[in-house]
Amino acid sequence: MTLLDKWKLYMADNPAPDHFIEFGFYYMIGSALQRRVWLGPPQEGKSIFPNMYIILCGEPGVGKGIVIKPVAEILKYHKITGGEADAAKQDNVKAMENMIEEAKKNGADQSILEALYKSRDALTSVTSINAPTKKERLLIPVAADSTTYESLVQTHAGSVSKMTVKPCEKAPAGFYVHHSLCFALEEISSLFKKRADAIVNYLIVAYDCGDYTYETKHAGTDRVRKCCLSFFGGTTPGFMKSAFDESLLSEGFASRTWFIFGHEARQHHFMFPQPTSEQVVAKQDIIARVKELTALFGQATFSVEAQAFCDNYFQNVLPKRKSNPLDVLKPYYSRKNIHLCKLCLAMHFAKSDEMEIQLATVERALSKLDSVELSMHHALAFSGRNPLGLLYKKVWRWLAKDGAKTMIQIWEKYLDDMTIQETEQCVEFLMATGKLDVNEVDKAMQYSVKENIKYE
Repeated sequence: MTLLDKWKLYMADNPAPDHFIEFGFYYMIGSALQRRVWLGPPQEGKSIFPNMYIILCGEPGVGKGIVIKPVAEILKYHKITGGEADAAKQDNVKAMENMIEEAKKNGADQSILEALYKSRDALTSVTSINAPTKKERLLIPVAADSTTYESLVQTHAGSVSKMTVKPCEKAPAGFYVHHSLCFALEEISSLFKKRADAIVNYLIVAYDCGDYTYETKHAGTDRVRKCCLSFFGGTTPGFMKSAFDESLLSEGFASRTWFIFGHEARQHHFMFPQPTSEQVVAKQDIIARVKELTALFGQATFSVEAQAFCDNYFQNVLPKRKSNPLDVLKPYYSRKNIHLCKLCLAMHFAKSDEMEIQLATVERALSKLDSVELSMHHALAFSGRNPLGLLYKKVWRWLAKDGAKTMIQIWEKYLDDMTIQETEQCVEFLMATGKLDVNEVDKAMQYSVKENIKYE
């Protein structure tokens, strides 16, 4: 049984849609890996890290929060006591001082010495997401459930982590220091109530794992070096519409985010049943694996076959993809190579510590992205920026007036407005939102409106 299978077993009684549950799992793995594992060149600005921005979109009751909560619970499970943290810090600083002295004796170049000094200074000034005087801190820094722009940046600036590694381009002195933070909001609208533009700019920089500087009015400057942010949230179609209409969410943010749309819960309970012994064991196995992931460090690579597959897909396959009239997903597709890399990292390290990613993982990740892209489009269709939204209504009203039609008949009716692919998207959207029924008549699938459904 894979770790994902164990997660699905643990969440078996959860009413949320399957893709909500799966992408919650991938987010959890990526958050545990933080900024310590990457794909691509090790030079700053060229590496791709496993942090993800995932927003679950659906009406109240679909199951957003009941996925977000258990994911956050597991990420917060492991803690470091204050004494352990302080002792580790002292040991690291002492080891760094010894390394500096050894470098001096061996006549190291000034550039190497400067790098060593910089690493030592970073270690001596390290503060944690909780002050060192407190008894314990989170092993994986997680921001508060309700936060503002200022508090989020300040929390991120304090979420310093470090580890001893073999000297490499990302850690020439043998120490790797980074600012990795994750946070989860059951309703993301609370984050955008104030200073929406500043929040979006910060989220864009943090997603790309660059450096971020925030000048405060009274508390000095917060600097987040080698930052990495993972964001998991939920929202409703209503907020999606207002956010885009009011330009709260830019294309820069949308291109970096997976909007996972869910129409309805997959099951319903009066009360959640108690977890079985098998579910308890599965949860503990997941918790144990999450802790193991916090010790990984290094550059991951694709196998020769996987690299060749990716090269062909992004050179010859993706450019031919048809988009809808407004290119709603155009920003997303412009970064699909990055999205694929991030999902490959999560899928691979959920089950392996090896640094080479095989073709089977790439194919599985690509298939998973393909499966949610249509839903992603429907989530964005609520924004009011998509002309297909008007066509959805036209198609539904025509079917309500003229009765059941086949896909080809619908396409012929709106031939000047939609391609056949867009017609399929339109019908699938109306099906997903519960406005159409489908029946087989004379070996052809015919679509008709559901009774008592009014499309405003």
